[in-house]
Amino acid sequence: MSAKRRFKRRPLHEQHFEQTEIWGPTVFRKEKDVEYTLFLPYYDKENDSPDRHKRALVRLLDAIIHVLHTFLEMDTTALEKQRDRIIADILADPSMLYGPDSDWARMRKINKNLHVLMRESKKSQKRQ
Repeated sequence: MSAKRRFKRRPLHEQHFEQTEIWGPTVFRKEKDVEYTLFLPYYDKENDSPDRHKRALVRLLDAIIHVLHTFLEMDTTALEKQRDRIIADILADPSMLYGPDSDWARMRKINKNLHVLMRESKKSQKRQ
């Protein structure tokens, strides 16, 4: 079944996922590609929670592990062992969540450049 027909059959704007759903595989023969689509549940009450990103990442990685292990029959033990570290690394760098072009990332880059300029000016003042 093509991706177009699948999404036409179940319009996403009418969906409310109670649990993680895995759709697929969708096979693209021309591109020689196979795609699985993961839909994570969204709860309004979780949206304000401070650990909402962590819960979403846990659900996402659990679904990825499930697809790799169940459908593709891959060994996922190494990924399961590293899951908490991967989540911690993603959460430690907000540009991983918000993207490199977000306001947060731009401000971080500006602050980093300011610190470099301040260090250079202090070094030049010491030389004089």
